[in-house]
Amino acid sequence: MFNRIILEGRVGKDIVISISDTGVVSGRFSIAQNYLSKNKEKQTNWFPITIFSQELIDRIGAYITKGKHVIVEGYISIKSSENKNGEEKIYTDITATNIHLVSSSSKESKETKDDKKEEIPF
Repeated sequence: MFNRIILEGRVGKDIVISISDTGVVSGRFSIAQNYLSKNKEKQTNWFPITIFSQELIDRIGAYITKGKHVIVEGYISIKSSENKNGEEKIYTDITATNIHLVSSSSKESKETKDDKKEEIPF
């Protein structure tokens, strides 16, 4: 079986990093994807993201802040539990195996390119 997902979106809030009683480090955040519905109304899907890789958290954790444009690679986990009323609730979570930061605007990209041009000592 193959379970892989790639999502692109914007971070909803800063990453929350925690350590379990057993010493497992994890990071949690969510990303939003906007789309237009059939009747042309703006809709948003929210995807909860979990990171269990200490290496990935160390490498990119500080950059996962609200509004950042990211691409998340990982796999889908589906969990269920009962609420107070005895109703079964199903939760979908994305476990990230890699995260890529996307340039947030063409203006930023242009400024970065312009800055690099100025550094050339001609």
